[in-house]
Amino acid sequence: MIGKAIAGNGTATIPAYFGDGSPKSGELEVAMEADGAAPIKVPVQGVVTPTSTSLACPGEVDIYNSTNPGHFSGHLDPGLAGKKVRLTFTPESPNQQGFERTVTTDANGDWQHDERFTFDQFGNWRAQAHFDGEGDHKPSSSSACTFRVHGDSG
Repeated sequence: MIGKAIAGNGTATIPAYFGDGSPKSGELEVAMEADGAAPIKVPVQGVVTPTSTSLACPGEVDIYNSTNPGHFSGHLDPGLAGKKVRLTFTPESPNQQGFERTVTTDANGDWQHDERFTFDQFGNWRAQAHFDGEGDHKPSSSSACTFRVHGDSG
C-alpha cells in the first residue's frame, strides 16, 4: 500500500490476488517502512479462500417405497474434510413446515443425506445446501433444486 500509513497497533485488510483474479494462498508477507527506516517484513495472516457448494436432488420421492428415500448429495470445494453443511428443505405449500438437516463432509469434501418424507409432506419442495464458512473459508450456498414428494401405492 504505497502512500498509506498504518499507525500504532492498527490492522489492514489487503486482498492478495493473482493476475487472473483468483485469490493467492500460502505464505504471503508485507514489507513496511516508515521515515526512511529499514523495511519490516511481517507475515500476512487469515488469507480467506472462497468456497463453492453443490447439491444434487432426486426428481421424485415416493414415500410408499421405504427402501428408496430421497437421496441428496453434494460437494464442498475446495474438498474440506469434516465440515458442516446445512440442508434446507422448503415446501411449496404454505400449509407445510420446512426443516433443516446438517451433514458432515468426508475426506474429499463430499456429503450425502437420505431423507424420508411422510404422508403430510406430499407436494413440491425445494432443497438448498449451505456452508456457513469457517476459519479461512468463505460461506457459500448451492443453487436450489426442486423435487416432488408423492405416494403411488401400486
